[in-house]
Amino acid sequence: MSVKVEGVPKFATEREEAEWWDANPNLVVKLFERAEAEGKITRGTTARRLGLSTTATTIRLSNDDLAKARTQAEAKGLRYQTYLKMLLHEALAQESKETSSSSRRPQPQAQRPARKQTPAAARSRAV
Repeated sequence: MSVKVEGVPKFATEREEAEWWDANPNLVVKLFERAEAEGKITRGTTARRLGLSTTATTIRLSNDDLAKARTQAEAKGLRYQTYLKMLLHEALAQESKETSSSSRRPQPQAQRPARKQTPAAARSRAV
């Protein structure tokens, strides 16, 4: 979810955005001070604050996949579990879009193969 903040431009890339925020630290402090004064700074996950229910689960990952996830998460400034949840959420949303768009397309009707007639059936029809 993207929050529009007055005075903050749109960015083409995450790198561009990171560089802009790094170059404007006073705005970050100002925004945090305003949020604190308005009582908007809270603890907990976004899901918990929004009242969404979540379930803890365990999943086995290869050491290589986990290492890649940790590296990619770190590059984005995220915890790896948060990053994995984000990836899973995006993949499920994409799959839902693809499934719903393919279900709207008419499906071709399966053609039944022609039945072969046995010689006895062919003789009985001829009579």
